[in-house]
Amino acid sequence: MISYFQFTESTKIPWVIYFIIVLLFGLPLFGIIYNLFLRIKEILKGEEDEASKY
Repeated sequence: MISYFQFTESTKIPWVIYFIIVLLFGLPLFGIIYNLFLRIKEILKGEEDEASKY
């Protein structure tokens, strides 16, 4: 929504504020995807083998 209005409205927000808003929404999304990949990698490695350590 922010990107749509940034490029279609005649009164646009400054680019610095636009990038800050995009980062605020993008960083948590990047963190979720990164942790998902780490979890899939851990599952494929074998949780049963790790349980024997404890």
